[in-house]
Amino acid sequence: EASEAFALDHLPAVAAWVKNDHLGFEIVYVFDGVVRKYRPDFLIRLASGRMLVLEVKGGRCRGCHRM
Repeated sequence: EASEAFALDHLPAVAAWVKNDHLGFEIVYVFDGVVRKYRPDFLIRLASGRMLVLEVKGGRCRGCHRM
């Protein structure tokens, strides 16, 4: 996640970002009848004013692109 944070700091399209650590931001959803909570890694405000939720996965996969 350190490399993603570095990239976010240097992307002109990013106005601000925060690591979602101890912020309490969760997305609640139901899967197979069970209520679950999803905690994304980063919350990002783009220069356009739009908000973006970013989840960082470890490893590489075929067809995946790095930031």
